[in-house]
Amino acid sequence: METALQHVQLAFSDPPHLRYQDSVYVWFTHPAGAVVQLVRPERITIPLTHWMVETAFSELDRRYAGHRALTLVLDYSLMLGRTSASRSLLLGRVRESGSRFTHAHVILPPVMSPALTRSIESSFRVAAESGVDTRLSGSVRQAIATSALVCAP
Repeated sequence: METALQHVQLAFSDPPHLRYQDSVYVWFTHPAGAVVQLVRPERITIPLTHWMVETAFSELDRRYAGHRALTLVLDYSLMLGRTSASRSLLLGRVRESGSRFTHAHVILPPVMSPALTRSIESSFRVAAESGVDTRLSGSVRQAIATSALVCAP
């Protein structure tokens, strides 16, 4: 039986450092940063966002304590949508910790509703106000190559 995971180009061939219910994988990288990838179609909900801003960020913070030039790749290409509350939770973390990131690459789903498009554009403005150079990328592999990221041990 085929699964959606068989059709996803994973960020790295190494096993992820963190997983959320086999729908989100996180790899930590060198140079310092992280790749967060949806590996199956998923709606971004409060529990998932809470895991990202608490569990995944705590591990990022532990690995790169005090580091001020982090790179983040968010592969949302399989995102089915997101709740407004999850957006607020994520933007709260961006406002709080955005100054630690210098670059963010975001991979969006190929088709988005006008409301989601406006929401994403607004999120990019918040990131820019925090000093994060946020760019759209065509694929997770393109984002990784642009920032010359490799999977951390």
